[in-house]
Amino acid sequence: MKRNLLYIILIGLTMWNCKAKKNTANSVQNGDKKDAIIKQLVIRGTTEKVLGENFAAINTFRQILTIDEETAVAHFELSELLDGAVDPSQSVYHAKKAVEYSPENEWYLSNLCEAYKKTNQFELAATSYKKLIEKYPNNPSYLFSLAEVYLYQGKLKESLPIYNQIEQQMGISEELVLHKNKIYLELNQLDSAVSEINKLIAYNPLEVRYYGILAEIYENIGEDQLAFENYSKIIEIEPDNGYVRVSLYEYYKYRGQKDKSNEELKLAFKSKKVEIQRKVEILSEFFINSERNEELKAQAYELLDITIETHPEQSGGYAIYADYLARDYRDDEALKMMIKAAEYDPSNFNLFYQMMMVLSANSKFEQLDKYSEEAMELFPSQSAFYYFNGVANIQLKNYAKAISSLETGKDFVIDNPILKAEFYQYLGDANNAAKNFKQSDFYYDQALEMAPDNVYVLNNYSYYLSLRKEKLEQAKTMAYKVNQLKPNNPTYMDTYGWVLYASGEYEEAEKWLFKAIEKGGGNSGEVLEHYGDVLFKLGKTEQALEYWIKASEKGDASPLILEKIEKKTIIE
Repeated sequence: MKRNLLYIILIGLTMWNCKAKKNTANSVQNGDKKDAIIKQLVIRGTTEKVLGENFAAINTFRQILTIDEETAVAHFELSELLDGAVDPSQSVYHAKKAVEYSPENEWYLSNLCEAYKKTNQFELAATSYKKLIEKYPNNPSYLFSLAEVYLYQGKLKESLPIYNQIEQQMGISEELVLHKNKIYLELNQLDSAVSEINKLIAYNPLEVRYYGILAEIYENIGEDQLAFENYSKIIEIEPDNGYVRVSLYEYYKYRGQKDKSNEELKLAFKSKKVEIQRKVEILSEFFINSERNEELKAQAYELLDITIETHPEQSGGYAIYADYLARDYRDDEALKMMIKAAEYDPSNFNLFYQMMMVLSANSKFEQLDKYSEEAMELFPSQSAFYYFNGVANIQLKNYAKAISSLETGKDFVIDNPILKAEFYQYLGDANNAAKNFKQSDFYYDQALEMAPDNVYVLNNYSYYLSLRKEKLEQAKTMAYKVNQLKPNNPTYMDTYGWVLYASGEYEEAEKWLFKAIEKGGGNSGEVLEHYGDVLFKLGKTEQALEYWIKASEKGDASPLILEKIEKKTIIE
């Protein structure tokens, strides 16, 4: 509450002047001295308060009360300074004292009302507000406050006469009428609720919102015809009102009038006045219901086309369109929509993340590299985009770039050991491919420390060690563990067989490589070639040649396969 500083001081001086008249002639001089001291303290306390030195101000006003307990202005200021979390009970105490010693002061009584309200003493607040209104009947703020106190107490009926009194003083106000309408609805006094809205319509008959509120009330109480009449009135006033078309869509939909419902919805979607977010909400409902309903799906795609046409520069339409296309396995089209959506909303993290997922799933690594790099710039502290960029560049054989992205991104992974382990695993892959073997081993070890049963890392790490013929005992342990975790997998059987081969354990290697072929490895040129190699080491040259030829026919054998066949010997 803002008050003039001079006014505060004058209140105190007036009080003391009145008191001085009751003193004897001998006490006048002493009274004047006391008044002067209090005046100086009031000025000091007020100055301290204005400067934000509240504790100093509290002490100053308390000092005044030690001089004269009946100084109303000191009680009043202490009530304000002790307000809220400082000391609510003392705030109320001083507010009461201020009114006790200066009962005619409007500000003091108003302050007491607020103190009661803030401490949830609503009955006392109501009583005090009634006194204020009695004295100052033409101040609507006190009426509003009294009505508010009734609402805090849940006394809805008691608040209504107060609001009517405010309306008599201030005239019709949309805010006030709608507030009363809400109260009538909560009291289930529907006729009065309708009457309030009709009052607004009489006041402003061209405001379509009022008809919409009436229509909604009528719908909720089952008065369908009256609801329809109010919707029709909106169309009459604003033929291009898209929101009423949405309401009519729902009106017809719940009454089973499918054709009319669909027509109204298309008109709503063609309206630029209906925000795209509302359209996206409706399309999201269709998304769930249309997955196995071809008729609804066709309708949804028609609405999606209308949305894009009506809002060509809004991200939301393209994003929801992408969801539909991705659901229906139309990934290439979905990606185009995602890219368009990202163009108009580059701050949408989820949109970029979804795009990365689709690009990765469809092995579109050049696009994954491009858009993940863009996302890294837009969201520099989001580890996911560094991850996708690293994966893309490993596939594109840009190992240095992959390492750089993964190295940066791993430091943004917080409280997610699974993701951290994946960063390490791909850093292991990228460094191995770049022939940074020491770094590769370090990161594979880090990955396994965080996820000891990661079969991808166990398999790759052991295989790469076997190719280098390094740490073969460790490689053998890891490759065997993979086959315990994932038995009967030809790839993992091949890895273990090849580690055994690198260790010179040819007979055991032959058993595992043969099992790999039996479990489906016969479709892999690499596995067939490995089996041929171990047969050669066992002295079975003709059989080895037979498998090398089979390997060359599969197309995924090593670059040395033809030389092996030609020279009928192993080339290492």
